Amino acid sequence: MDYAGFGTTTAQAVETLGRSGTLVQVGLGRTDSTVNTFTIVMKQLQILGSLSGTKQDLAELYELMRGGRLNPPINRITPESIPEDWTGCARAAPQAAS
Repeated sequence: MDYAGFGTTTAQAVETLGRSGTLVQVGLGRTDSTVNTFTIVMKQLQILGSLSGTKQDLAELYELMRGGRLNPPINRITPESIPEDWTGCARAAPQAAS
């Protein structure tokens, strides 16, 4: 997910995804972004736009989690740790793509 949407973050998110990955673009810090279409095609990526979700969407999500039918991996970060965490994602990307 790219919450920032400042162009460079979107391009970096595309490069970080593994094969058949999906980027959900939530933030819109800029209206334009340049992404590597070669990467999109070769990794068979999807890019989805999102305006967030409705209360009903969240209620259904919580119900799935409560029932144990959805257990997504969650990485909690702080604003101060973003540069370090982003670097970690970039290092993991080549491994995920293979």
